[in-house]
Amino acid sequence: MPIYHTLGKIPRKRHIAFKKPGGGIYAEELVGHEGFTGTSALMYHIHPPTTVKSVRRVSEIKYEADPDQTLHHRHFLTSRVKKGGSATLDRIPLLFNQDIAMLYVEPDENDEHFYRNAPGGAQGGLLASGTAASS
Repeated sequence: MPIYHTLGKIPRKRHIAFKKPGGGIYAEELVGHEGFTGTSALMYHIHPPTTVKSVRRVSEIKYEADPDQTLHHRHFLTSRVKKGGSATLDRIPLLFNQDIAMLYVEPDENDEHFYRNAPGGAQGGLLASGTAASS
């Protein structure tokens, strides 16, 4: 039998719409050490933890195709690539097509921003940056 520890108000059952006193519902988040197995915490937030306050384009990656379209072995010589920089802003395309891109970077600094690839990111090289709202 699991042992439950509660703080604050909780709904009568788990995973149901938990209504706020002033209207609306609380955002539910399951946090665990091993995904959906093992110990976990079911948290209810006033504001969803995924709320994004702002989004902006922070870089555009230029994709330049190799004019030699011959199918042969290639060595990308990544050991010669300039090391350092940002994990999101200093990525170098190695392989790409209309559907996907493989980029390379050896970062040495932590980004000050959250990021996610925008729709069409592999094709257009768009990187959306946002500031997450705190709960």
